[in-house]
Amino acid sequence: MSSPKPQPSTPAEWKAYASSRDVTSIPLREAENVNENAKTAMLRGVYFDASTALLPSMLRLNIFTDIFALTKQETVISPHKNGTIQIIARVLTADAPATIVIPPDASGAISIYAAILDQPVTVTNGSDTLTLNLGPESEYIGVSIGFSDGKLEHEYEKKYPSTTSDDLKASLNTQLRIALVQFWKNISIAVSLSSYVATMTTNQEYFNLLNTQAVAVGQQLAGQAMAGPDMSYAPVLVLDRYKESTQQALNAATAFETQFERFQDKKESLEVHKQAWETMLAQARNENSMRVNLRNLALDKYKSARQTAVSCEEQFKEDDFALEILRIRFENGLQKWKDEQELKAVLQILMAAASFALNIATLCMGNPGGGGG
Repeated sequence: MSSPKPQPSTPAEWKAYASSRDVTSIPLREAENVNENAKTAMLRGVYFDASTALLPSMLRLNIFTDIFALTKQETVISPHKNGTIQIIARVLTADAPATIVIPPDASGAISIYAAILDQPVTVTNGSDTLTLNLGPESEYIGVSIGFSDGKLEHEYEKKYPSTTSDDLKASLNTQLRIALVQFWKNISIAVSLSSYVATMTTNQEYFNLLNTQAVAVGQQLAGQAMAGPDMSYAPVLVLDRYKESTQQALNAATAFETQFERFQDKKESLEVHKQAWETMLAQARNENSMRVNLRNLALDKYKSARQTAVSCEEQFKEDDFALEILRIRFENGLQKWKDEQELKAVLQILMAAASFALNIATLCMGNPGGGGG
């Protein structure tokens, strides 16, 4: 069995993938919401070039994409004071090791989530440097970096933050559609996409349906990869349910076949033909009604269970990204306060030493002989 075609690994290759007819034919794959007055922006798409996507002077910039390309050796970000940048991508690609440069006088935070890094990526502000420990071989899926007063502070993430973002949901839905399109064309991309969406939506109540779909697609792809191009793969089902569904389909086909044979019998009267047709139609309607009822019942149970779970956890949900930024700001403020206290302590020691020396000098000047009078 031949090896599957590998995924692209350069910005040019990924751009060709993103601009292919298979991908561009998917509706609603892109969106943009930029508010210049509020200094906020949301960008959603399949492929973004960092040099154009990292909009300057934004208080909040969210980027949801499949591919985020660092096409320059150095990419400078310039957020608003205390601004935040969030990048959620499956692939972070570059032609060579790339650097994200933060101006030394900038303050704020940037969060980067990526499952694949085609090249090493470094974040620097001149004095501090951080090489991102992300990718398939890393235990981390993202990193949050705070920057202020020429310093970098970072914390790696092992799981995606809980969120109810509709823009992220739309981005994941697009990626899952691309996985289905790539099923027979590039199984490596399809497997990567379905695995990424499944991982991203695990233990996320808002994305339960997407998670189910991604896992199902992943199972189908894994089976297809093992079976090879010349074999078909049947998804794993509970045996009793599989037998029940098959038996129902067989019963329907048998009944339909019997009535169809009667309908085709030229010796029967027109009335018998009519009765046979009505029986066939009734049988088809009954089967359809049964399947619709089963579907509706399953959907109602799922919605009820999901609503109960959402209601129980709704009061505990917070904006994790905002909390992360507040935590970083708090730690920055606490460190600044500690530095100020240390400086005050040093000044007090110096003042005490100077005062002591002055007192000794005064004492000596008041009694030059140093002896009794």
